[in-house]
Formats: sequence, structure tokens, C-alpha cells
Amino acid sequence: MCTAQAQTTYTLDDGSGNINIGPTFTAEMLWGNYFYTQPGANVITEVQIGFGSYAVGAPVTLYVFDDPDMNGDPGNAIPLATVSGLTASTGQTGFESYSIPDTSVSGAFFVAAMVPVTPPDDRPARLDPQSPGNQSWFFADGTIDPSNLGASPFILRMDQAPFPGAWMVRAVAVPSPGMGAMLGFAGFSAVRRRR
Repeated sequence: MCTAQAQTTYTLDDGSGNINIGPTFTAEMLWGNYFYTQPGANVITEVQIGFGSYAVGAPVTLYVFDDPDMNGDPGNAIPLATVSGLTASTGQTGFESYSIPDTSVSGAFFVAAMVPVTPPDDRPARLDPQSPGNQSWFFADGTIDPSNLGASPFILRMDQAPFPGAWMVRAVAVPSPGMGAMLGFAGFSAVRRRR
């Protein structure tokens, strides 16, 4: 009998964010969270974003990056998947979900959203100030180059920000097909040994 694949949600937030962040200058803004791949959760299928103050129904671009050196800094991360969507009103606890093509990750990866911003009204990134910000990053530039985030003139890790905290950015993952079969077989073997 086939069963649904177990899902894992990569998250840094505690489910509620009450601070909205945006640059004080006109720019493209990219914000996201850095994660380390967990066993059995190495295929990203969905990105979830909790938005702050921003127009509803505006274009947003979602990214999944690979960080080849796993150093905790996505400045040299390599884009693996990109999808376009529309922003939504999510309140302090909600998330908008965006399906992406199945994207295999290993080691460490970075999940982010990007929109153009115009101050003072645009503060699109929602922040959870109760959670550590050492894996949350903020990039801003006139035009961001996703293949070279480190070239952005404004880069900030959110534990060093005036309002520290973790972004409301999540990733949903499932096992790779081979891994799912291996995990299922291991569970079957464990049951058999108890008989």
C-alpha cells in the first residue's frame, strides 16, 4: 500500500510576527532564511511567506538557493529554483504558500522572497522578534543579482539589526523518492523484527 510522503517544514519563527521591515530607500529587497538540510527532507516543494505591509496582488519572486560552502552566509549562494507569484495579506500569523518545482537540496540552502520597494509605505518582510535572527538575511540593491547576492551594497544578518529576529519565511520538504522508499523499508523491517 502506498502512503503519502511525510512533509517537513523548515522554519525559524514561532508562528507570530509583529514587526514589518523594509529599506528606507527605493530598491529591490530580498529577504530569507538559511537552513541546514535534514535527513529525509531534501526535496523542497513549497515556499511559505508571511508578508508585512505591502500591496496585495503585487508580483513577488521566490527563490531556493544552494550554499556550496555551508558557511552560514548566502552571499555566494547559487540559485536552484525560481518562481513568480503574487503577494497576499497574511496578518501576523498567516502565510501565503507558493508551489515550486521539486528542488533537491543538500548541505545548506537559502529560501527567499524578492520584491521592489518604495518607502515609506513598503515594508514587505514580516519579522518574529522572539526568535533568533542569526540565520535570517536581508539584501537590498537598485537591482539585485540573484547569482551574486554578496555584491549587494546593503546586506544585513538579522541578529545584528536594530530590530533583531527571524523572518516569517518557511520551506516545505519531502524525502527524495529513493530516500522515501528506504525509510519505508526500514520501518517495515523494524516491525518485522518485533514479531
